[in-house]
Amino acid sequence: MGDKNSYKTSKKDFELFRSETLKWLKRFGLNDWFIEIEHETPERNDARAICLGCLEDKHAFIKMDVEWDIKPTSKSIKEAAFHEAAELLLMRFTILAGERFVSERELVEARHSVIQVLYNLVGHL
Repeated sequence: MGDKNSYKTSKKDFELFRSETLKWLKRFGLNDWFIEIEHETPERNDARAICLGCLEDKHAFIKMDVEWDIKPTSKSIKEAAFHEAAELLLMRFTILAGERFVSERELVEARHSVIQVLYNLVGHL
């Protein structure tokens, strides 16, 4: 990450990150994505973890950086895992926002897919 305080993440840290990420991906119902979870320094390494995805083929990379700017704790690793799973949940919005021509229908569908995930998490009302 390039900061003066640099902490290496361990294999054990990564295993916790991986299991937590998979837990949230499952809870969010993101079963139709091909997801690779890696422990490496991403090209853009200004974060502790990063999610990169392609909407067309539903292929995503979730990468936990080997070096963090803080000492990795169970809590910070779980928060990073949740954050990256949420990034994938909202990936469609990010990609659509970058498109030149996006229909209102596409945005409504994307919004409703997130609402359905939240409804499934909360349970039946």
